[in-house]
Amino acid sequence: MAGPVASDGRPSLVVLPFEDIGVEGEQAAFAAGLTDDLTADLSKVSELFVIAPETSRSAAKSDSSVQQIAQAMGVEYALKGTVQRSGGTFRITAQLVRAATGQSIWAERYDRQASDFINVQDEVVQKIAASLKIELSERERRTITRVPTRNLEAHDFYLRAEYQNAGLTEPASYRRSIAAYKRAIELDPGFAEAYAGYARLVATIWRRDFNEIMSSAVARQEAYAAAGKAIELDPENARANEVLSIIQAVEGEHQIAIDSAKRAVELQPGEAEAHTNLATVLYIAGDLEKAAAEVKLARQLNPALSTDLRLVSATVAFAQGRYAKAIVEFNAIQELVPRSDLVLEHLAAAYACLGETNRSQEIVAELMKVIPIANLGFYAVLRDNIGTPEQTARLIERLRLAGLPEWPFGDRRRTEDRLGPDELRTVSAGPVWTGTLQNGVDFVQYFDRSGGFAYRSTTSLLTGHIGIQGDKLCQIINGYLLNHPTCGYVYRNASAGGRHLAILAFQSAWPCSTS
Repeated sequence: MAGPVASDGRPSLVVLPFEDIGVEGEQAAFAAGLTDDLTADLSKVSELFVIAPETSRSAAKSDSSVQQIAQAMGVEYALKGTVQRSGGTFRITAQLVRAATGQSIWAERYDRQASDFINVQDEVVQKIAASLKIELSERERRTITRVPTRNLEAHDFYLRAEYQNAGLTEPASYRRSIAAYKRAIELDPGFAEAYAGYARLVATIWRRDFNEIMSSAVARQEAYAAAGKAIELDPENARANEVLSIIQAVEGEHQIAIDSAKRAVELQPGEAEAHTNLATVLYIAGDLEKAAAEVKLARQLNPALSTDLRLVSATVAFAQGRYAKAIVEFNAIQELVPRSDLVLEHLAAAYACLGETNRSQEIVAELMKVIPIANLGFYAVLRDNIGTPEQTARLIERLRLAGLPEWPFGDRRRTEDRLGPDELRTVSAGPVWTGTLQNGVDFVQYFDRSGGFAYRSTTSLLTGHIGIQGDKLCQIINGYLLNHPTCGYVYRNASAGGRHLAILAFQSAWPCSTS
């Protein structure tokens, strides 16, 4: 793995996974937590360039020596060690190695009570800083030495949740992490990092619409509340600021979101995750140039590339018109997340703009298997407040070129049969709609005269409210599509005895240019 050296002259370092030398696998979460905590604390030091844990874990799987791994990454120093825990005591060994020579420039062994675990982490960080002749600022010293919790059981549950987070692939793993974070918070209601970790996890559930784990509305509320609580307990918690910035960005508060994301980077200047988050917020805000700069820095800090970093790298490349680069990145993500609609939609659009029509249509067919109701209007709603309106319109047009239907289920209706504003008010003020969806599911939808509605089918129970925008009927479904409105036309259906048909439509016309 070819890796970077900090270009500005800062000492560069990788924390290799600490080896658990106790009973095999018994303290894996403890050892991984120590590695991640040391990496996080060192990344708070502005005078250090610290490689991200994902890259460290990936490199450590090889048979290479510590010296070879560090040299391959292009860093000057590597921290390695072991951990052994038994009952109420633990032993940690730590060694700082110079990559060029393999020489040990600092080493220590700690035999302590379990209650002293956090203090040992602080000592290691300060010893490394001293060995590298780095003077810690007052804020760096304060944030590094802050004790997150004195409740050992709470800390154990927190480490379990974090350990689970490293391999979230299915609903069951999300649920285990949620339970572990909640237990940590129950044991210590003042544990800011547990609130922040929980906030990040449920924010992911909210953003990705994992309603089978937690409803979107609940996840958004939980993420916001937990991040706020973390900041209340610890105003210098970087992760909580990252979570808030994403919520603010998706809700359209772009400048506030950028400020929050920059605050996280300021608190954790050497953390790849913070720079990845800032890149994501800048992309959502439509500032592609600055987003690309943050992507570049995050990739230097994390050459192994987390899924989130790959995703923002790919979406920024696509938005900038670098379609070949975007395809490479999205294909890599697809190997990890095979049925991601976000990946499929961008791949289809990118291939369309490169003139590979057959491939783009094949991918649209895959997308329609994942989301049978996918259509241009659907994606316009999903991308509300993401990027600029021009960027969204260009993506929609590229999806049109790839063959994504304009109407759900491939339907078509005549413009002259479309209901106007007055007729829309009549059919949505008090009556009950009954019918069958195009996929064969029966439904009933109740409207009240104040704009509220309740919808029930054999598979769903939804509530929300409606409004009229020109000749479109718009509805906001509580807890779905990030509470963004979906708007569509209602048509007279002469062939069905005077009944009406509601259908979503979206129209735009943008070429495959980036201007």
